[in-house]
Amino acid sequence: MIGNAINILKDLIEQFNSDRIRRNSERFMGANVEIWEDPRFIDRYMVVINDDVFTMSLHPLSPAGINQYIGKRFGIRPSGKRINLLEVPPEVRVAILERIRHRRV
Repeated sequence: MIGNAINILKDLIEQFNSDRIRRNSERFMGANVEIWEDPRFIDRYMVVINDDVFTMSLHPLSPAGINQYIGKRFGIRPSGKRINLLEVPPEVRVAILERIRHRRV
């Protein structure tokens, strides 16, 4: 499991170091990604991948963390401030990458 996480993180770093991602952080691995942050809540990140909405905590990959699908975008209003992929912690980026990869399977 640790080896898999390291490989995912390496892939993620490679993607974030590319000029394409730096210019347009809303497009990642072929998916449209929007991230909203509201630090008042334990599930402080609302992540929209295409039209699917997920809620994530600061440590979404932890057994005590939150990384849950909450529905389609329609009818769900984001709270907080919109941020880009480069502003979220590495663990949240990995969780987003895993969600994108899982969607393709």
